[in-house]
Amino acid sequence: MRKLEMILDEGQGECLFAVPENRQVLADNLHYFERVRSELLAYVIMPNHAHILCRPLANYSLESLSRAWKRHSSDQLNRRLGRSGSLWQAESFDRIIRDADHYGRAVKYIAKNPSKARLKSQEATLWFNAQILQANPPAPPAS
Repeated sequence: MRKLEMILDEGQGECLFAVPENRQVLADNLHYFERVRSELLAYVIMPNHAHILCRPLANYSLESLSRAWKRHSSDQLNRRLGRSGSLWQAESFDRIIRDADHYGRAVKYIAKNPSKARLKSQEATLWFNAQILQANPPAPPAS
């Protein structure tokens, strides 16, 4: 896993999400069924991948959510780019959050991923739900 993370953070592969408008397509898809199919907790959209922390709701599985996000974002991005074909890897690397410590590590990982990859703030899209932001207010700017 660490080797894969390193390759992704180096920006290898197609970096479709380096374009802000393409990141917005994915972000809009993530929020589309928010509070209906899932509770979004945090996400980061990097130039060539995304990390999403969510809680499936009702009878929706993580697999069905992932499939829907990938399918709809692929359709919209392909139309936008005038092309066809698959944009996402078939598999996803999902994890079940087991306890509060694991949850905290996942939130921190998402928060730190852009800086770990040496990206500028405008090169990734980082989002947290209101409860996470309230519990972790941003530090005041250094004077």
